[in-house]
Amino acid sequence: MRTLQYTAPRNLVVADTERTPPAAGEVQIGVAFAGLCGTDLHIFHGDMDSRVTTPLVFGHEMSGVVTAIGPHAREWAVGDRVTVMPLPWDGVCPACRAGHEHICQNLDFIGIDSPDALQERWNMPASTVVRLPESMPLDVAALVEPVAVTVHDVRRSELTIGDRVVVIGGGPIGVLIASVARHKGAEVVVIEMDERRRSQISDLGFATIDPRVTDQAGWVEEWAQGAGADVVFEVPSQFALTQAVGTTMVERGRGKIIFTASLLSFQGGINVPGYTAAKSGVAGLTRALSNEWAAHGVNVNAIAPGYTATDNTAALQADADTILASPYCPASRLRPRSSKPDDWEFAR
Repeated sequence: MRTLQYTAPRNLVVADTERTPPAAGEVQIGVAFAGLCGTDLHIFHGDMDSRVTTPLVFGHEMSGVVTAIGPHAREWAVGDRVTVMPLPWDGVCPACRAGHEHICQNLDFIGIDSPDALQERWNMPASTVVRLPESMPLDVAALVEPVAVTVHDVRRSELTIGDRVVVIGGGPIGVLIASVARHKGAEVVVIEMDERRRSQISDLGFATIDPRVTDQAGWVEEWAQGAGADVVFEVPSQFALTQAVGTTMVERGRGKIIFTASLLSFQGGINVPGYTAAKSGVAGLTRALSNEWAAHGVNVNAIAPGYTATDNTAALQADADTILASPYCPASRLRPRSSKPDDWEFAR
């Protein structure tokens, strides 16, 4: 079978490898669609060579169909439509016992620490496989994993219906956070410098701000009728933008700021890979701002990238009100266009 492998910075190879049957407790998935996220781009550029082992099959956003069943995986059947939760946690470390499985101390991030979905057939532990609603198209289902991440972010913010939410950074995760927040009943504005992104975000019905030409803090104050924003998500952009909006929260004595990334957002550099940045550094920088603003009634927190099983379930709601089926969600623009092995020929 064919696989797409990362072998060196900016070098991908299509390789033929032997197809193996699923082991005990595993299912084999015929991959239908696979997406690429920022972590995959970091891998491709060589930013994570200190962590990954080459050759590496990456790509952790996917959907597919079960093609074979290993012993002791009786809850699955050939033909089941599935996706994968690529964060196997051990369930016994202190982080897991505290309910923070996404930062398990022994976490195996599939696609970084072990092979992932850019292959024709993929053997996975049955415990990581998630059943898809029959009504969900497979190309849209490849977005379940990033949507689960944003469900986690919004859930942790504890926003309520009618809250005014500012999303700083209009990339795919920022737009999905905005979509989930509006799905939960919030009013949302997105601050983004790139003109093309702002146009696409506006087409989804969101208010947008170009911080280079608009006083974002003043705009938010007028939009919120002098009450200030209730929640700010920094996803990641320039820390100065968050400071500008956060200052109005300090003046009003209320609000929440959620940092959803890593040191990248604080340092403003594009060469700091998110998953290799020190968690202690993120915590320290967040703690400093939290200590400064807590006395003024502003809650500042950082959320490590990831999600829990509950967030994954929320991203898979089968009713008509599902997030991925919502007109607020840019699924048609973010979903993978194709995953056929013939489309990998560019890597040769």
